[in-house]
Amino acid sequence: MGRELFKQLIDNFGRMCGQLPDKRRPGHTERYRTADFVKSTFGVFFFQYRSMLDYQRRMKERRGRSNLETVLGVTALPSDTWIRAQMDGLYPVGWTLLSDLP
Repeated sequence: MGRELFKQLIDNFGRMCGQLPDKRRPGHTERYRTADFVKSTFGVFFFQYRSMLDYQRRMKERRGRSNLETVLGVTALPSDTWIRAQMDGLYPVGWTLLSDLP
């Protein structure tokens, strides 16, 4: 896959993530955008590190940037617990759960 095509794919993914309903209380949305925690979740599978977020934080300390930032465009690295809590409550409009199928 060409670099430009991959960048387009990630940009479109980010825009889609930004359209997901955000049910967090006001004041809880400033630090992490919805796209940041959804892309971080995707990064767990994409990069396939055993402890991906820990590795990304260490990389950021050593090099000043992480793969999540440079490759996926994540602006802030949320914690594992924070990602789980946000993803558990996320039910995108228009997406069908397998349990909803006949």
